[in-house]
Amino acid sequence: MLSATRKMMSLVIAAAVFSGASSARAAQMLIFDMNDITTTTTSVTAENVVGTPTLTLAGGSLVSGGATGTSYLDTAAVNHSAGKAAGWSSGVNDAPTNEFTLVYSSIGWSDYTIRFDYRSTSTGSPTLTLEYKVGAGSFTNLDTITLTQDSTFHAYSKDLSAISAIENVFPNITIHGVWTAGTSGGTSQIDNLELFGTAVTPIPTPAALPAGLVLMSGFMMRRKNRA
Repeated sequence: MLSATRKMMSLVIAAAVFSGASSARAAQMLIFDMNDITTTTTSVTAENVVGTPTLTLAGGSLVSGGATGTSYLDTAAVNHSAGKAAGWSSGVNDAPTNEFTLVYSSIGWSDYTIRFDYRSTSTGSPTLTLEYKVGAGSFTNLDTITLTQDSTFHAYSKDLSAISAIENVFPNITIHGVWTAGTSGGTSQIDNLELFGTAVTPIPTPAALPAGLVLMSGFMMRRKNRA
């Protein structure tokens, strides 16, 4: 609880700084470089969101321990070595569904973008479908990506700023990626999944806020009203 309160306080302060500037620059929300990948999970590499974001990997063709990744210089100017990537093999057509699931909080963030690197062989997955949901709601299509199948890593990004439902809201956001079936012997991978956007003043409901932050917010409002 204390850690969550401190993180939320940091977001409030950061948002105040951004709001006073003439223009806001994109800042990193989170990144998974996947270099610590296990069979089904990989820990967040860096994050500036409320709570701890998670990335879960699944599927009948999931490569245990990960596959070979690619290097990346992130939004925060941190270089990530090639290391590992999440990989699916055997034509990515084995049951159950070959997929990945990102869960995170968007409190304090708006106008953000998702990006990652992908690789697919000539017989790997031809498309990757992305969908999202807010809280326990239903999934909505986000994008269907036609993959370049040349066994080389390619960068993908999508501006999510037009989707107001996933900006600065309390319920966790889920982004779900599903690989379509390839053929025997094909492989597909994903690496360096990052979200970056603009820090804004958090507006969750009071019931969702840690008690310490509610008190701080009230104090800040009293100071503002007296000014």
